[in-house]
Amino acid sequence: MTKNQFRVVVITVLAVTLFGMFIDLLWPNEITKQITAYAEQLEPEWSDTKFGLFMVWAFVAIICWVGSVIGLLLFKNWGRLLLLLGFIIIIPIYVPMGTAVSSPLSQIFYDLGSYGEGAILALCYFSPIAKYFEK
Repeated sequence: MTKNQFRVVVITVLAVTLFGMFIDLLWPNEITKQITAYAEQLEPEWSDTKFGLFMVWAFVAIICWVGSVIGLLLFKNWGRLLLLLGFIIIIPIYVPMGTAVSSPLSQIFYDLGSYGEGAILALCYFSPIAKYFEK
């Protein structure tokens, strides 16, 4: 794989992930809206402290994600480290978030983006591309 092919993979995975995150906003699904409303009724409201901590955590995760994309495109070692750190940071966020509802189409694209990020991480460390990050 060449540097430009790797960059195309990174940009494609970024586009697929973003599309998966925002597809429900672009094409709302009435059933998904109803299920989300029901789930919100069952779960307790977030306190201001919990919401504030979540926002700080999310901000750090977004910084890691944006920084990792820039670092990956420039083949900087810190780019792949930020991608790995982003994986580690995002995992604990799922527990306090509670129930998440998304449409099937949104979930497909979100999952494809997640698999793609995992593949990029593997490429960064365990493929011939890794030599470009070690300079």
